[in-house]
Amino acid sequence: MDIPTHSDLVKGNSSAPVAIRLDDVRRDSAFGYAAEADSYHRVVLSEDDIAGAFAEAKRTGRRVLLRGNGRSYGDVSLSGEAICLDLRRFCSIESLDRQTGIAVVQAGASLAQIWQYCLPEGWWLPVVSGTMRTTLAGALSANIHGKNNRHTGTFGEHIEWIDFYSPARGLERFRPEDPDYWSIVGGWGQLGFIVRAAIRLRRVMSGNVSVQNVPTPTLEEMFALFESDQRSEYQVAWIDPFSNGRGVYSAANPVLSNEPNSLSVEYQEPSDRLIGGIRKDQAWKFLKPFTNRAGMRMLSRLKWEAAIRSPGTGAKMMPLATYHFPLDYVPDWQRAYRPGALRQFQVGIPIENANKAFARFLRMSQEAKLEPYLSVIKRHRPDPAVLPYLGEAYSLALDYKRTSRNADRLDRLFREMTDLAFDFGGRFYLAKDCFMTPSDARRNFAPAAIEAFLVAKRKFDPTDMLTTDLFRRIQLHANT
Repeated sequence: MDIPTHSDLVKGNSSAPVAIRLDDVRRDSAFGYAAEADSYHRVVLSEDDIAGAFAEAKRTGRRVLLRGNGRSYGDVSLSGEAICLDLRRFCSIESLDRQTGIAVVQAGASLAQIWQYCLPEGWWLPVVSGTMRTTLAGALSANIHGKNNRHTGTFGEHIEWIDFYSPARGLERFRPEDPDYWSIVGGWGQLGFIVRAAIRLRRVMSGNVSVQNVPTPTLEEMFALFESDQRSEYQVAWIDPFSNGRGVYSAANPVLSNEPNSLSVEYQEPSDRLIGGIRKDQAWKFLKPFTNRAGMRMLSRLKWEAAIRSPGTGAKMMPLATYHFPLDYVPDWQRAYRPGALRQFQVGIPIENANKAFARFLRMSQEAKLEPYLSVIKRHRPDPAVLPYLGEAYSLALDYKRTSRNADRLDRLFREMTDLAFDFGGRFYLAKDCFMTPSDARRNFAPAAIEAFLVAKRKFDPTDMLTTDLFRRIQLHANT
């Protein structure tokens, strides 16, 4: 039986074009402030609003940008002078089937809204990103992955169907077996608008996961744990970026016992206070003085010392939300990087080359005195999208602080690491990119993948109405 939700969103007849007003202009920035652009905002309340925006764009010769919560680190969700469709109020969970776990969800619903609605009914999202602020449309456009990618795959692999609106073809429904599905999912919003989707949720009896953390003195030991651990569904590791590769390997599994109380939103949400009564929404102010080399070296050492004082001899229970989204419970943490910007270098390297490549990246950063402030490793399986990021690979995500004083040096470091990554067979994730050049893109994606994407682009968006700043930068558009 389907459970109706708050689907009484206003559905006016707004398909007629509305003139652009100067007071509609807003400046959007990437998460972490690495890029920004001005655009004309339109709030989407209904499918009619989508058609109206495309009609207005066609009349005025402007592009259309699809934007949710803006959690991408680069310019993939920015488009200067475009008509920006703000999806955040087009966010209804239209139905949830209690028996099958199929949830029909509108584009602007965040992962937070989805799990908070569905978990009390005993259902959890099969794949989540590191933030619950990602919208449904963003999750599908980026084909997000999580800590369980090795075993569970990407978000788009757990979808029954999507409703999709494109400039050239209007509204259509696609299923994973349809030839165009994997051009749209993982297509970065360049082909059209994912209006809604039916998600296959996973049944859970408990809202907890069992987590075990193991300190690893070397990268070799860390990779050995990843490969030998065949039983853990979730796998992730932290590296001390100021070291020669020491870190903490973390493995987790869902708790299978019946714990109905743990399914409540109240149980999942941690306290909004830190030790000492500090409100978490003010925590970034206390982190800010440590957002430098000396401060991060000290915090990394303390994290390592805490790990070796309590080595992973036993598992601990954590709520699903706290485990998957720890930084979301420190609101606006990225503001600690101001007045600079957060730049992330995220690359996937084939298994056989990952150890050597990651050690080189760390050493290059240390030699440049530009150590990343956060370093995270995950294990992956191949990504079915037409423009894939993942293979049988390990990913490394490195967070750097970019300032006016180190900008040139950091750009040189990114250039050198990018070239080295390609030499090791690496691929970059566009959700985190603000550096790739047209020639880099031709190394990042196979010629057949680029051609398949361009065929889909010419089919669904032949006039490049949806091409964002990133895709113009790397020159992947219908007229390429």
